[in-house]
Amino acid sequence: MMADPTSLRKNYSEPFVLDRGKLSRMLTIIEQEALESSTQFQPEFEVEFKNNKRAVLHSIQEVLSLDNSVRNPVRAIDVKAEIPGLGDDAARIGTLVRLHFDSDTRANIILSVIAPHTKLATELFAELEEQVDRTIVTNWIPRFLKSQLVLPLVGLVLAMLLSLGGRF
Repeated sequence: MMADPTSLRKNYSEPFVLDRGKLSRMLTIIEQEALESSTQFQPEFEVEFKNNKRAVLHSIQEVLSLDNSVRNPVRAIDVKAEIPGLGDDAARIGTLVRLHFDSDTRANIILSVIAPHTKLATELFAELEEQVDRTIVTNWIPRFLKSQLVLPLVGLVLAMLLSLGGRF
């Protein structure tokens, strides 16, 4: 009888900075799992630009060599890594890891791990979650600007300034 795979997912709505070192560390964690499964590590990177064009790349070097111009910056990166299972029926399910980083105002980061065994899923998820947490910006200014309070607060300040402006 084949066991159901374990699926773990976490959505973040936080500003983040994803740099070369952080992305490399996350890929190393996934690659280590592939090596333990005696599988070749072949991640897929789907990059979306501000103009909605997409590129599918197969190495971190290709991703890092993209021209992230001011006029057409990278808006989202989706990293998918599938580690095929070996051995018994339960292990043939394999492991799927998805990391999605998006500049959208909601659900900026999605971390998803599906694995044939609960222990594997939870360990891999915990290691990746720790790395994702390191990408989150803790400075209050970007967090405030990203929040839904910015527009009402700016409107209130402008209304106050306009009402005071007539009195001087």
